[in-house]
Amino acid sequence: MLKDFELFKEIRLKGNSGLYTYRTKNQIDSIYTWAANEIKRSNTYRDFYTILCQVTDYEGSLHNGTYWI
Repeated sequence: MLKDFELFKEIRLKGNSGLYTYRTKNQIDSIYTWAANEIKRSNTYRDFYTILCQVTDYEGSLHNGTYWI
C-alpha cells in the first residue's frame, strides 16, 4: 500500500496545478507525511482508502475527489 501511496502522491504533486491554492506547501507536506505513517500502521485496503480520502479532503479542492467505484 505504501508503494501505491507514493504513486498517488507523485501524481497529485505533478498533476494538480492548484494543489497549493488552499493550503501551504508545509501543510500539504505534513498531510502526506501523516498519511504515510498511517498507511504503515494500517491493515486493510479499506483503511488505505479512508486515508486517501482524508488526504484528498484536506487538499481542499472540490475538483479532485477520491471515490470508491
